[in-house]
Amino acid sequence: MREPRRGSLFVYSPIQPARASATGCVVTGIESAGENAWRINIRDRRIGEPQKVEMSFPVSLPLHRQTWFWILSGLLMVSAGFEIRKYFDWLVTYRALEQTHMRWEGGGDRTDVTAPVAAAPKN
Repeated sequence: MREPRRGSLFVYSPIQPARASATGCVVTGIESAGENAWRINIRDRRIGEPQKVEMSFPVSLPLHRQTWFWILSGLLMVSAGFEIRKYFDWLVTYRALEQTHMRWEGGGDRTDVTAPVAAAPKN
């Protein structure tokens, strides 16, 4: 019987490959072999048997295609909506208080219907 052999595969990829599975051989490691080149070390190769090495290339999705991004965006929009509503409630309350203070100071108010109206001159 022949002795198992060793060897290396070289892969060109801008993304580092990760080992998924190997049949008919054993992958011992993956290391950089230059710019965008990867060396896959293999041992226990048997002559006459099919050999298969499967690799995966983990690629992260763009930001707008990730679930957490949309959940966070939705929460941000709901929070902004509540804050806008809270601001307008505060603004209405502030204006009402301003009008009340003006009445107390005797300044009157243009929209106050209880303010005395000057009598028209009699002829």
